[in-house]
Amino acid sequence: MRLKIYSNIVANLSKDKRFSTRKSIALEALEKGIKPTARRFNMSKNTVRTWVKRFRSEGNDGLMDRRSGPKRVPHKTSAEQENRIVEIRSVASCYGAKRLKHEFQLKASVGAIQRILCSRGLTRKKKRRHQKKNDLRAIKAARYKSLEKMEIDVKYLTDILRWLAEVGQILTRIK
Repeated sequence: MRLKIYSNIVANLSKDKRFSTRKSIALEALEKGIKPTARRFNMSKNTVRTWVKRFRSEGNDGLMDRRSGPKRVPHKTSAEQENRIVEIRSVASCYGAKRLKHEFQLKASVGAIQRILCSRGLTRKKKRRHQKKNDLRAIKAARYKSLEKMEIDVKYLTDILRWLAEVGQILTRIK
């Protein structure tokens, strides 16, 4: 039986189970070696090496999840500015990020305003052509019932016999 790849295993696990998985990997690496363990779980040797090193130095605490991002972002838009942007957007709901910045002299950049609007759910995805077509089709279908408006092209077929006679005369001349 082939073992699953580590990233697939961990993706659906809770924090406790992630910890126990890491601990079992670290213990196996201490027992059997880093390279065979990395091969068995189809993961990087450096990751296994890091967990073994942390497990030796810090014990169980070394295998817990750690935040990889910074603890503080000094240039982040303040909560007051974000709330002001959201209030302005509620008043002028048709304005985009560029127009909000220009019209209301906001300090935040256009990208920051756009990020705030997206995170608060105040933007709509641009509809693609097929979506617009389907929407229009649904509107038209609701407006007109089937067979309500019909157009029929009528062609009388009396001229076909005359045409066949002419074609027959041309063919006899050619032979």
